Amino acid sequence: MFSIIGKIFDWIFSFFGNIFSSFTLRDQNAFLQTKLTETQKELAPFKEKSANLETENAQLKARLAQFEQKNEKSFDLDENAPQLLRLLAQNDSRLTIQEMEMVLELPRVEVQYSVDDLLKHRFLQGYRPNSIRDAPRYGLSKEGRSFVIENLR
Repeated sequence: MFSIIGKIFDWIFSFFGNIFSSFTLRDQNAFLQTKLTETQKELAPFKEKSANLETENAQLKARLAQFEQKNEKSFDLDENAPQLLRLLAQNDSRLTIQEMEMVLELPRVEVQYSVDDLLKHRFLQGYRPNSIRDAPRYGLSKEGRSFVIENLR
């Protein structure tokens, strides 16, 4: 008889235990739903900020690519070109090949090569001589001045 009463009590505790635990699960579920909603509200500004940062990052990557592309052009120039550009920028002067050769102490062929390269890149412009006997003069173009200011300072 004791075992039957024990089984009845076990059954009653198990029955009411399930009911009580179901109330507990409902309460826990409601609590978790509330916390989830609160957390989503708290995360909203961070998600917006993250989206703004991703947009800014994409813009910065585009600017970096432009900058790198711009700098790649500077590396297309021969090794004497920066010296020559600085020389012409000093007094916004117009010099002949012979004058550049003397100041830079470089062989004529190297100076001529640099001048040709800078003319190709439109960093220099040629000026016609005053007479047939005079040699042409070269000075910085608008692009050449910009290049010197942006890259050779």
